[in-house]
Amino acid sequence: MRVDLPGVVARKNRIVESFRAGQQNRVDARKSLHLRRGLARFTGPHQLRVEGELLEMNASSSTPVRARIFLVCRGWSTSIT
Repeated sequence: MRVDLPGVVARKNRIVESFRAGQQNRVDARKSLHLRRGLARFTGPHQLRVEGELLEMNASSSTPVRARIFLVCRGWSTSIT
């Protein structure tokens, strides 16, 4: 028996991409949910910086971006500095 490994990997990639697209549609449909992708770092007890954009939890109205909750979903790599 031979296994077509490139074919198996390609099929897996199609399935994963289909799942991701479906999940992205669900995120996009939630008007109160704002997804940020990129390198994120907590800069204070109520602050998160994502790719240079400062997000603040329970911030005053003068802050450009406010959040009631931060949900951080990390990818497969970790960097601790």
